[in-house]
Formats: sequence, structure tokens, C-alpha cells
Amino acid sequence: MFDVVLDLKNLSVPALIARIRAILTATSEQAAFASLAADITALNAKVDTLETKQTELRQAENKVTTATNQRDEAEKAVTDAAIDLASDVGKLAATEAEVESTLM
Repeated sequence: MFDVVLDLKNLSVPALIARIRAILTATSEQAAFASLAADITALNAKVDTLETKQTELRQAENKVTTATNQRDEAEKAVTDAAIDLASDVGKLAATEAEVESTLM
């Protein structure tokens, strides 16, 4: 009998998934560990769940990135248009009071 220490620290989730899948494959191929089939199956199911959740997280992050980019583009469009408006007000105003009346 051996005391097996499995170091899974500092692995990213994708690296953890790959490492555990490799361990499960290697373990299930050994006849000496046939009695662990139910445990291997259960851990495989948990890894599948983790992989699904990781995929869902990446998709959500991509949506956030896209939404942020779209918001930033809309913000720039508003800022650019407001600057153009300010320029036009400056060109048409006859007095400083007219400019101030626009709250600019």
C-alpha cells in the first residue's frame, strides 16, 4: 500500500480538467484498479459538470466583453455628438449668456 499525494494546486480550471481526465483514463486502463470503476464514473460525471460550468462561464464572460464594447461605442458616439453640438452652439451664439443658457 502507498500513500498517494495528488498535487492539484495552482492549476487553472482547464488544466485541472485535463489533468483529472488524464488520471481517470490512466487509472481506468489498469486492471489493478477495476474495483474503482464506480468511483471513476462518479468523478468523470463531476468533471463533466465542471467542464460545462467552465464553458458557461467563458460564454458569459464573452457576452460581458461584447456588451461592454457596445456600451463603450455608444458612449463615444454620445460624447462625439455632444462635442459637435457644443461647437455648433459656439459658432451660432451671439453672446456668452446664450452659451450659458444651454448649460455648456
